[in-house]
Amino acid sequence: MNWSAFFLSVVGCMGHWRTLNVALELGDWDFMLENFKKGAPPSLEVLHLSARAGQSSGDTVLFGENPAPPRLKEISLVSIPIKLAPLQLGGLKSFTIERMEMISAADVLNVVRGSPAIEFISFRCPVDVHPSHQASPHSGAFGSPSIHLNSLTHLSLSDLPMPSLNLVLSTIAAPHLQTLEIDCELQEASIGELLEALRHQLATLARLTANAQTFKVCLSSYACYRIVIGGLDLMLFMDELLVNASEETFDWVCNHLGRSLKDLPAYLEAIDWEPEIPSRLEWFTHHLTITQLKLHSDPYFGTALETIIPFLSRPTTSTPMTWLLPQVEIIETNLVWGDGNADIVKMINNRHSAESGKDGAAAPKAFREIWLSYRGKGYRNPPLVDLEFLQEVGRVANGADVYWEKEKLTDIDNYKP
Repeated sequence: MNWSAFFLSVVGCMGHWRTLNVALELGDWDFMLENFKKGAPPSLEVLHLSARAGQSSGDTVLFGENPAPPRLKEISLVSIPIKLAPLQLGGLKSFTIERMEMISAADVLNVVRGSPAIEFISFRCPVDVHPSHQASPHSGAFGSPSIHLNSLTHLSLSDLPMPSLNLVLSTIAAPHLQTLEIDCELQEASIGELLEALRHQLATLARLTANAQTFKVCLSSYACYRIVIGGLDLMLFMDELLVNASEETFDWVCNHLGRSLKDLPAYLEAIDWEPEIPSRLEWFTHHLTITQLKLHSDPYFGTALETIIPFLSRPTTSTPMTWLLPQVEIIETNLVWGDGNADIVKMINNRHSAESGKDGAAAPKAFREIWLSYRGKGYRNPPLVDLEFLQEVGRVANGADVYWEKEKLTDIDNYKP
């Protein structure tokens, strides 16, 4: 039975529906909308509609231009070009829109404004801010947001144009927010807009990060910086920026979270290679205390991240001379191939045998834990292992715990995979 036939077989019970969840991967979804033209299921409380990106085009009026059901508390629209205004949405507990065509920020904020008890908001799509909407009388002045949401605990904003991000963050106040997720792409001209947008939420940023005992930083290709600390998850794509501009932007963020991050233990994850990674790691060395490092590269699509290993094997040539990430005590990497891997052994040995003052640099901390896994292409069970390599790691580990594919090696010389 196809989707259309199934839907027609149950549409007669529409009056009893409380939840409608339709995820269409293929085909036309107009058959479903046709059945809503006479009105909405009166008891509907949850509505999830999703389609594949690009599957539908043009705005569609849901429920035949009638308002949404009065009991509707949760709505999620993914790649479905629904007109929001005719629905007169209000009183929502959860509001999600993703991968929709450009929609009006005024319509989106009107839904939020009419839902004072809303708990969950996720916007993952372009939201158009027309000039008239930027000067809307509902918009709050700096430091004076116009929409107060005392029940909101989760706010996620992704892929919004910078003016839209600024508008949302300047308009909404959520004193009990537990999670704030922001994902955006920066250009040189938009740095100031991002910083202005974050200034509206400085008190929230400080509250979300106040009790964090550690935090996570991710650095991947295309200059993607991500910081996860407490209830804050901020991802910035800065590949169009010069290295110093991206570092200065990230530094501003780190210094405006209501607390110093310099001495807070950090977990750094580097994913795939780009030529600027050594200089970016050197910046982290001087600005953060990285105690745990993960080096990961996709076996099929990843770039040559193993090129970073020699940089971790010796002091820098810059002034002042230092080892990269000298506070790292736990290292995890999947940069292990079928044979060889002498560069990993050399890196461990050099860091463990370094002497403070030699070459003008303080010695890095010795590793407490070394986690290794196989990066080669193709599925293998058990994964390919070079016993000689593991034995060499054990020889230079100086008492550090060594793990292979998440298994602790207690007797490397007699290890059998």
